[in-house]
Amino acid sequence: MAKRRELLKEFKGVKFESFPLVLEKRGKNTDIYIFGGKYFSIFPNNWKGVCYEGRYRFHIPSGVEDITEGIWDLKKMKEKVSIVDARGERLELEREYFTIYPSELDEEKFYADFIGGYRKTTLSGVGRDRNYSEYTKNKDVLVLATTSNNCRSGRYGSFASFVISSSPIVIEGEGVKW
Repeated sequence: MAKRRELLKEFKGVKFESFPLVLEKRGKNTDIYIFGGKYFSIFPNNWKGVCYEGRYRFHIPSGVEDITEGIWDLKKMKEKVSIVDARGERLELEREYFTIYPSELDEEKFYADFIGGYRKTTLSGVGRDRNYSEYTKNKDVLVLATTSNNCRSGRYGSFASFVISSSPIVIEGEGVKW
């Protein structure tokens, strides 16, 4: 149960350039999509890891087929919740989530995208690191959320960010999702 909610950021007139999130739950009024977590990757080969950081919910009106169509209002929220864990202990957590609603604006003022990279290291320590940040050509990109996951040995993993900009997001580079 949520004890307190607060608005962190709000953007009106957002055009999503991609939306590779996983549907977790369908509700009566909203569907919940997940960004981040143990089994998340924005890459087609779906790199999975047992260790992860960053997990966010996206609440979207029910029945929306393609979020990349249309203009939306985006809110980043923070809530303090009281939960009971698997051992029966009561815990208080703070977590961030996003809500998306149809916008009253007719044209986009912001562009949102999910971009990411990966890293893989061989047993001899040689590897590749495809970092998205060095490939972003926009000067005004604001990172709203980040996530990463790794295998137990730490030899491979993927990472991604949810970003927003006032101009269409341009990404160039090998191994980077755009």
